[in-house]
Amino acid sequence: MAQPRSRSVHANYAISTYGQSHQPYAGDGSSGTVIFGDISKAHIPGTINYVPVIENFGNKDEWIIEISSITREDGTVLASKLSALLDTGAYRTYLPTLFVDRLFSGIWEQMDLGNLLVRCDAMRLMPTLLVNLGGHQLKWEPSQYIEQLESGQCRSTIQPANLPLSYNALMGISFLRYFSVVYDVDNEVVGFAEPI
Repeated sequence: MAQPRSRSVHANYAISTYGQSHQPYAGDGSSGTVIFGDISKAHIPGTINYVPVIENFGNKDEWIIEISSITREDGTVLASKLSALLDTGAYRTYLPTLFVDRLFSGIWEQMDLGNLLVRCDAMRLMPTLLVNLGGHQLKWEPSQYIEQLESGQCRSTIQPANLPLSYNALMGISFLRYFSVVYDVDNEVVGFAEPI
């Protein structure tokens, strides 16, 4: 579900900060914070890097940003020029099928594609991803995009999807929870920072 962006909103900013560490979301609702109103260094002490919201068929009613590329740390490009909807109402992250095939090449034979299950030892083999947003990068570690289930199995939080919409990627909580995210309504930008 997209974030509504009405000019009648009283707050200039909505800040999502998902936890004090890179621990997986506990599911009990206690590991995140949402702040409405102005921000200060007390909220996010580090640097906030902003990217513009892009138009969706002539309007900006959804929080869609451009991801320049997603690469491995060695520079191998797995996807480029993605229009990504930031969706705090979706748990999984949906990326083009070609990206997922490239990311999990060699691992697919060990996966249950219906449930996106992978062998847990595959986490050691997976690369750290760099999500390139204009002039800065966000690191997305294998332990962040592959989660360990209570059953002892592991599952990818990245779902392959070829979205026939005005965006070709959807970044859900499985991605957003690892960063402090600032939704700046007045300036039509989204800021990313390391978590508090």
